[in-house]
Amino acid sequence: MGGNKVLTEEAQGLSDFISSEWDGFEESYSSQREAIQVAQLQEELEGKKQDRIQRKEYANKIFGLLCAYIMIVMLLLYFCAFGLAELSSGVLISIITTMTANIIGIFIFVAKYLFHTKE
Repeated sequence: MGGNKVLTEEAQGLSDFISSEWDGFEESYSSQREAIQVAQLQEELEGKKQDRIQRKEYANKIFGLLCAYIMIVMLLLYFCAFGLAELSSGVLISIITTMTANIIGIFIFVAKYLFHTKE
C-alpha cells in the first residue's frame, strides 16, 4: 500500500505541474491574442485616417474641376450672349443640359464615396 501512496503523490505532483503549466500557457495565449487585436485595431484606425485624408483631397480636386467646368461653360455663354461667339440655340441647350447632368452626376458620385455606409 505504500507504493500506491507514492504513486498518488507523484500523480498529484504531476497534476499540479500540468495545471501550473496550463495556467502559464493560457496567460501567454491571452496576452498574445490581446496584442494581436490591438495591432489590428491600430491598423484599422490608420486606414480610416488615411481614407479621410484622401477623401478630403480628392473632394477638393473634384470641386475645383467642377468650378473650372462651370466657368468654361459660363464664358462660352457670355461670348454667345455678347456676339463674340456664334452657336445655335440647340447647341447651347445641349451644352447647358450636359453641364447640369455632369455636375449632378459627379456630385452624387462624390457624395456616395465620401459618405458611404458599410454594409
